[in-house]
Amino acid sequence: MRWFVERFSRLVLICASVAIWRPAVSAETFQIEDFENGTVAGFDPFFNYELLGQGLNGPAWEIMDDFITGSGHLLFGSGDPPITVNVTFNLAPGEYVDYVAIDIADRSGFNRTSGVRFIGPGSTAAVGYDVDSRVFATFDTAGLGLSRIDSIQLLGNLESHFDNITVRVVPEPAAATLLATGLAWMTLRRRGRRTSG
Repeated sequence: MRWFVERFSRLVLICASVAIWRPAVSAETFQIEDFENGTVAGFDPFFNYELLGQGLNGPAWEIMDDFITGSGHLLFGSGDPPITVNVTFNLAPGEYVDYVAIDIADRSGFNRTSGVRFIGPGSTAAVGYDVDSRVFATFDTAGLGLSRIDSIQLLGNLESHFDNITVRVVPEPAAATLLATGLAWMTLRRRGRRTSG
């Protein structure tokens, strides 16, 4: 029995050492909101939407089929003040989002600003886009210094268009779990030696 305990302890120690020096291989996944539910316009259930601000005539946002690209996207059809939609994510315990990208087009012709805020724990990065364009431009969190994104806010005026919200979901780090298990086993083993010796 003692032979088995020693061998198992060494194995746990090696695994814990590897976990410290080599990042665990994670099974990151991407979730994409393209505002298409099969063959019809719709919301992806991974994403939650909450209207925070609205225009003068009440909320005016909808999913529409784009006459230019032929695909669905989210349209804000409101004037001043701009409307804001908060977007959160349905994550499993231990998961978090570390990257977000979104396509934005401002088609108003009135130089009004469309934009997005990427919100992380204790920090926010905002991107504004006020070019009247029928072409979508992609904005993402690369280079913004956010290691975790808890939500995003879509900011829009008349003819603000949003599409292809892409998020990278990272699972709970396996390395930390393995390290904690190794340390717990070593602590129990040491206590066992003290009581028997």
